[in-house]
Amino acid sequence: MNKFFSWSNIGLSLEILSGVTGLIGIIYGSYVLLVEQAKVPLCSLELLEQQNSALMAQQPKITVEVMGAVNQPGVWQFDRGERVGKAIEQADGLSEQANCRFVAKTLNMAAVLSDGEKIYVPFVDEDSGLDSAIEEKTTQISINTASLEELQGLNGIGESRATTIIENRPYGKINELVDKKVLSSGMFEDLKDLLSL
Repeated sequence: MNKFFSWSNIGLSLEILSGVTGLIGIIYGSYVLLVEQAKVPLCSLELLEQQNSALMAQQPKITVEVMGAVNQPGVWQFDRGERVGKAIEQADGLSEQANCRFVAKTLNMAAVLSDGEKIYVPFVDEDSGLDSAIEEKTTQISINTASLEELQGLNGIGESRATTIIENRPYGKINELVDKKVLSSGMFEDLKDLLSL
């Protein structure tokens, strides 16, 4: 009988084959753990939305002050994501002395309310120079923590651009919006006074 074909050689061959198969399994498992999981971004939009939902669950209400030419000026609480129109409605609507030109031209009823925001509706007889001063929001939107809806409340920011702002977080300074090509320099100049970290 041939020396190379013995039962002991077959057993040894099976042991080697078994070892190689196990080694292949370990290598493939390591590949799946290290390479395949690395393809999932660590800061995905889904993860950010989950964190935002958790924050909203912890702080479901925001506080907004509505003053000026409204029927019931005061401080009101709203659910996150509510709009300026809801705040005016909560203050029992505009009074007869409201500057309707300002409201129609400047007050964005669809803007998302921010915690601590003040909405002021000027009276008809107030100085028209006040219009430009009132246009500036008294509160700033944090580019690192604002929700999709809050970002969409900014002039010129739609859902797509708000999503891009969220996806490029975190920001160390606000001009990184231009550096990361999230906003054009012109749009950044228009919005920079409304933004914070």
